[in-house]
Amino acid sequence: MASRGALALASRSAAAESGSSSAVAASRKTTKTYTYKSDGSGNVSTEVHTHTEGASDAHVQTIRRLEERIRIITDDFESEQHLRKRIEREKQDLQVQIIHLSERLTEAEGGAENQADINRRRWVENVNAYQFLPPLH
Repeated sequence: MASRGALALASRSAAAESGSSSAVAASRKTTKTYTYKSDGSGNVSTEVHTHTEGASDAHVQTIRRLEERIRIITDDFESEQHLRKRIEREKQDLQVQIIHLSERLTEAEGGAENQADINRRRWVENVNAYQFLPPLH
């Protein structure tokens, strides 16, 4: 039968082992978990799992700075979206106004052409009427 035993050891990694400065090493916590397995024939196998927690102050500051940049960019993006929506609404309103003004202009042009035609007919009538009047001198 297989028996299992697990032993968890927590230790701070030394600067010499990690190849980094003592300030960085002091801010990290390394947890090693050893698992020993034995089978019925007496063979023993060992598994080691290492997990490092924590980070240096510089790393934390970098993460915070990047998070701040992400927040700022997200805010800028949302502001730009609102601005684009507002501009799109204004554009649609202006397009509707242009359509209405074009219709009014077309109607006014039609009315002006009719009025010009009426004025030409009156002028022709007046010219014809003057032909029938006797000269004054």
